Amino acid sequence: MRLKTGIFAVTIFCFGLGLASSGDTLKPSAVFVHPDARGKLPIIGNVAVVLTGVDQQSTRLLEDALALLLLAESVKVIYPSEKDVGKIRGQLPDPIEWAKKQGVNCLLTGTVVARCSHCAHGKSRCSNEGVRAVSLTLIDVPEDKVLLWALYEPTDTVTPTNFARSFISLIKENLKEEEKK
Repeated sequence: MRLKTGIFAVTIFCFGLGLASSGDTLKPSAVFVHPDARGKLPIIGNVAVVLTGVDQQSTRLLEDALALLLLAESVKVIYPSEKDVGKIRGQLPDPIEWAKKQGVNCLLTGTVVARCSHCAHGKSRCSNEGVRAVSLTLIDVPEDKVLLWALYEPTDTVTPTNFARSFISLIKENLKEEEKK
């Protein structure tokens, strides 16, 4: 009986490790990092997060996750502000022009594409909800320059938080200052 209990416990532990590590490995399908991006992390300043997509619910959830994770990294997020997170928001007409008027240093923008053709056309919601692709871009607004771009094309369901964690990790990894040797 003890042997069976031990084997069961080891099996559950190993299965749990597999699940824990699988959620942490979301990698983009394609990445572009501007040569001038290195060292920009300390001077990011104010950031606005503005995404587009037909499925407004998925788009807003990803916007909120990105904003909250940036706030957790002590980055000042202008939009959505803390009071706007979790609330329905309208679409901004031209995110770049809006960001310039707000005095934002960086704009995190992108597009969320729904997996289901019904959802992709905004006609209805169904059981095949999910994201087919997410394109995220970090733009240096004063310089009008793309610092970082990533394309995610998941084959399985991915939560907005996992997309956001992966992209914020890419920002931190690629915009930090080079270590002195």
